[in-house]
Amino acid sequence: MQLNSLANILSQISHRPWPLPKSKPFMIQYWEELLFLH
Repeated sequence: MQLNSLANILSQISHRPWPLPKSKPFMIQYWEELLFLH
């Protein structure tokens, strides 16, 4: 997953029942990394 596509997902807010926190996330993990590690 590219960081660009992550921004696209985060910009889509219609499906969220609550707003995102104001602070930036401290950790981002991708499915590709999980598949590699396990």
